Amino acid sequence: MPASARAVMPDYDEDVADVIIYSRYSSAGQNDQSIDGQIEACMQFAAQRGFRVVGEYIDRALSGTHADSRPEFQKMIRDSKKGAFKYVLVWKLDRFARNRYDSAIYKNELKKQGVRVLSVTEGIDEGNDSIILEAVLEAMAEEYSRQLSQNVRRGLHQNAEKQLTLGGHTPLGYRVENKRLVVDEKEAEIIRFVFHSYADGMTKTEIAKECNRRGWRTRPGLPFTVNSFSVMLKNPTYAGIYTFKNEMTVEDAIPAIVDRDTFNKVGQLLERNRRAPGRAKAKEEYQLQGKLFCGYCGAPMVGESGRGRRGTMYHYYSCATKKKAHTCQKKNEKKDFLEWYVVEQITTHVLTEQRIQEIAAGVVAEYSRSFDAAGVRDLERKIKAMDKEMDTLVDTLIRTTAAAAVAKINERIELLSAQKDEAEVDLAKLKVASRITLTEAEIVSWLHQFVKGDPTDVEFRQRVIDIFVNSVYLYDDKVVMYFNIKDANQVSYMDMQEDLEGLGGSDLNCHAVPKQ
Repeated sequence: MPASARAVMPDYDEDVADVIIYSRYSSAGQNDQSIDGQIEACMQFAAQRGFRVVGEYIDRALSGTHADSRPEFQKMIRDSKKGAFKYVLVWKLDRFARNRYDSAIYKNELKKQGVRVLSVTEGIDEGNDSIILEAVLEAMAEEYSRQLSQNVRRGLHQNAEKQLTLGGHTPLGYRVENKRLVVDEKEAEIIRFVFHSYADGMTKTEIAKECNRRGWRTRPGLPFTVNSFSVMLKNPTYAGIYTFKNEMTVEDAIPAIVDRDTFNKVGQLLERNRRAPGRAKAKEEYQLQGKLFCGYCGAPMVGESGRGRRGTMYHYYSCATKKKAHTCQKKNEKKDFLEWYVVEQITTHVLTEQRIQEIAAGVVAEYSRSFDAAGVRDLERKIKAMDKEMDTLVDTLIRTTAAAAVAKINERIELLSAQKDEAEVDLAKLKVASRITLTEAEIVSWLHQFVKGDPTDVEFRQRVIDIFVNSVYLYDDKVVMYFNIKDANQVSYMDMQEDLEGLGGSDLNCHAVPKQ
């Protein structure tokens, strides 16, 4: 990592969003210098927007076609559950995933943990409707996963469909008989106690102490700790639900140890406690961070907090230039009001019925272009070409005696075989996607949920900002907003100034449609 790239990071306070960088290269034409270039661009992007880089995940010389074949990528997905970062920065979105179905599925997984993906050099695509389509695909991600399970890895699925154990770890409370999970009543007593105690309000620390007092032990024979329950309390197996590789779910396929009501109540409590305010290391969510800029100097508006005379905590957006160099005149803005105002403008004035119809038509057209059946035929032709080339190489190998030539031919055959495997998985996924049809009526219905939403609801505000807000430039007396339904690329400070010369912006004290 070049020292110059790291040196530009500002020392902002704890309100700054923590981000990580994901980068990869996948061919012989790229190398560590390519990785350094990606990381430097991401570091500069983070510095300009007031983000703090807390980690890097790098996959070298791996194909990007299948996200599940990249070890650092998978580690990043797992680490997202720890709550250590809010954004994943990538140089381009094809570094994250090269196809939209993988992108939608993994973005949906990250979004469940409150993590979002940002490209530092592009919008979602060059098309005007791509961000909306991406959001629709993320909403459909679980349906994609379910349907893909019917087309990929069929051999394993045959066992999965019979609810046979596929090896690996047997959960505490069960044992394996005839390749099926059955309840071990002695261990099941532990599971029931843990679930019912948590549902009744006991903490994990209290539950662990009581389990140890009773002489109970974990599957490896160790005393219980708080971490012993992290997976246990979320495991759907205990409610009788069979799952396979996050791709297939079968209800009532396993003898349940815990009743469904208790399992659901525990899930709700886990989610509530995860999001509970006032946690020791909880951070305020500055929902416009990365999209909000000072109108006077173009610097990012970053989070700032402070206590009033009576101890009340207040949260603001502050110009980064003013905060660090004290050379800008921009006043601080109240966080909650500004976020509400931006979302209210979108739900009330931007998402009009006419515009919703226009967006729906554009999204359906974009989907048709992305998942046209012609793509299926192209992949089928490529796979046939690979087969033909491998047959030719095998024939050549039979006639060849030179050791160097044999080594090169074998290397080429191995590469083609791997490429064919990837192409066949892509073909299965594309066939699923091409069979799923989107109609304008479905998109209209999906968009109406935003019109009817509550701008004071924090989660709703975040969804609207993520999907529709391109950038916001803030003055003391007006706000200039750009929306993703116009263009996917983030509008620069210079572009905004040129627009203002003839158009102006909306006054913060008014409830009129933003002019730009």
